[in-house]
Amino acid sequence: MESLQLLLVSIREEWQNCLIQTLQSSGYEVKIKVVSSKKQALLACYQSKFELLVTNESLADGACGDLVHVLGYSMPCLIVQEEGTVAGHITEHSCSHALSLPAQQPDLWEGILKEVIRGWENRVATKIAQGEQNQRSLYHKVAARCASELYHSTENRIENALKVLLDIMELSRVYIREAASSTQASAAILHEIVAPGQKNLNTPFGSTYEVLIPRPNGERTYLGVEDSIKERNWQNAEIDLLKAVASLLKETRGGIRRKINMYSELSMSA
Repeated sequence: MESLQLLLVSIREEWQNCLIQTLQSSGYEVKIKVVSSKKQALLACYQSKFELLVTNESLADGACGDLVHVLGYSMPCLIVQEEGTVAGHITEHSCSHALSLPAQQPDLWEGILKEVIRGWENRVATKIAQGEQNQRSLYHKVAARCASELYHSTENRIENALKVLLDIMELSRVYIREAASSTQASAAILHEIVAPGQKNLNTPFGSTYEVLIPRPNGERTYLGVEDSIKERNWQNAEIDLLKAVASLLKETRGGIRRKINMYSELSMSA
């Protein structure tokens, strides 16, 4: 039996019973939380996870639009517009068409809920894919910027490139270190950029990620990034950016020039 966790906001009791009976007869194990205001709905979402929001359009603490706007990113939402005592309309938020549900046809609930959930999942998948594409386009530009900083033969060119990573990726620290040897107590830090106020933060959270900087002579050095404020799951696009910058760090001046052009073309075509 498929489980469905619902949050109902200011929905009339007869509509609640209609919804529950219809879903149970369709093989769903329905669990509901009923609240009467936007404030209570937000508190319920803080305490528990729900798979669908069904809310009355008019609530005790105002229209439901801002509630749906906030929660619509985390779950599908249905808005019930009551008309008279026996009929209502259910409208999918941010959808171009309205779904009408007469009270005398409760069997339509299941189909409408499935349609709304499926449509929400498709929109979320599209937004995620678009976000990933935009992120990769940005990181191609960042790689080109790092290459440009490294191309200029200045005393601080490596630190300048690391500073670009620090700012764009919103990090606590970016560094380059040697591999620790059997005679060293700790690995030597060759270059390091630290965000203001985040030096030597000892927090229970935080994440570190390192990539190898390939060297033709066999030396092992690493490009590392650290977020000491929060634990984060490093995304594939972030890891690819670090590998690209690590590759730049071992390139000759001519090789860096070629990669500036390559990353510029990739960012424009993404």
